This record gives sequence, C-alpha cells and structure tokens, in this order.
Amino acid sequence: MSSVVSSEFFSFSLSLIFFLAQLFTELVCVHSPNVQEKDSRRIIYGGRSVYAFVLWVSFSFFFFLTVLPSRHRRPVI
Repeated sequence: MSSVVSSEFFSFSLSLIFFLAQLFTELVCVHSPNVQEKDSRRIIYGGRSVYAFVLWVSFSFFFFLTVLPSRHRRPVI
C-alpha cells in the first residue's frame, strides 16, 4: 500500500516540478529583454540554461526530501 502511495506521490511531484520549471522559463522569456534563444527544451539566458538549472534545483530538492529520508528508516521487526 505504501509503495503505491509513494509511486503516485513521486509521479505527481515529478509532473509538478516539470510544470513549475516550464512556467518559470516562460516568465523569464516574457519579462526579460536579454533572452538570446528560445525553443521547447531550453532558454539560453546570459549564457546559462535556465530550464536545466531549475530542473536540477527542483530535482535536488525533491531527492533530499523524499529519497534520502527513506534510505535511513529503521527496519521494522
């Protein structure tokens, strides 16, 4: 039962991360005059890929909140 809940939570969190990253990149593209290139996968802003950076930060945050605590659980006897 808990594995079903955790897999549903994982898929929901992953889709939420992708949605927020896409929303953030759209806002950066609309409100920034310095955007050099835009396509469906990335936005180059000041020489850095904002989309990849947001995904990396979001995934790291998700990883440290969910995966690492589950590895340090005490076994149930």
